[in-house]
Amino acid sequence: MAGFQNFFVFIMLLILTANAFAQSRSNDDWTRIKDDKTDFSISFPSNFLVDNEVEKSYIMAPVLASLPELINTFEKPRIIGNKGSVVMSLSVFQLRQVSEAKNYLWYYVGGNSPQASYQDFRAGDFVGRKTTYDGDKTQSTSIAIAVKSKVFLIYASGKKEDAAIYEKFVTSLMLNGKPLFKTSTNSAPDAPRSVFVSNLQTSPEILEILNRKDDQPEVKVVKSALTAQKEDKPDLSFSRPLILLRKPMFDFIDIASKNRYSGLVKLKVNFLANGKIGDIEILSDASDDITKLAVRAAQKIRFLPAEIDGKKVDAAKTIEYAFNIR
Repeated sequence: MAGFQNFFVFIMLLILTANAFAQSRSNDDWTRIKDDKTDFSISFPSNFLVDNEVEKSYIMAPVLASLPELINTFEKPRIIGNKGSVVMSLSVFQLRQVSEAKNYLWYYVGGNSPQASYQDFRAGDFVGRKTTYDGDKTQSTSIAIAVKSKVFLIYASGKKEDAAIYEKFVTSLMLNGKPLFKTSTNSAPDAPRSVFVSNLQTSPEILEILNRKDDQPEVKVVKSALTAQKEDKPDLSFSRPLILLRKPMFDFIDIASKNRYSGLVKLKVNFLANGKIGDIEILSDASDDITKLAVRAAQKIRFLPAEIDGKKVDAAKTIEYAFNIR
């Protein structure tokens, strides 16, 4: 009898060990995302979200006038991943009227900052820049890559304590079949699955947010009494920070036809856990008409709420509407 009990205990231990191993594998499961037309790939945690819906929003006319070649662009899926405190994303732009996207890479790279370090690179036909911000408790990387008529935008940010996850994502980037960045302390994640960008469909969670009706209740709008505002700092308590999906521009056409105006409206917007917009604080404003339009546009922002340990929570963020109508 004792021998049978020992055998039974042994079998149960085997089952528990196998389940624990399977669970650890699923928790560390990654998927390699491949571009269909170029030799580009990068790995995401397999719980990634996909936004493949056409963005219906206004684009400022002066931008289009100054960059006529970029008028007709097509954005393939925006992919958003989250593991630990690390948030990562990939966006792919197809410039339909441009054969050499590298000539317009500057438009996607952004300006220089004394707090950042830069690394320009070339890998075959791929040309790009890696921008790294290294703070006391957080780090972030943005990478812009051009090849033929495509631009790839890659972004990752997270707490220093999750540096291993952060580096796994960045070092998984491969161009021409070879890893672009290497580190001595970390290796690219094993990605048992792989999918092509063109096969990705919008995730149900994001689709539900984008299709939500504009039944936003009246929000409280107040004007700040502060004369100076500090920049937003990342809230380190979030396991996933607030992620903006859509930031529609206000309908400036009627205002533009009557007035020539340049200005900036800065709003502190509360993004609620239930997916709705909360109170809005006006930090800096323009004319009454322009400010009202900016507030109205902010109320139509679509977003993924911030999370703490998987639970959705409220978060606040400063939103700016800059325009130059002449």
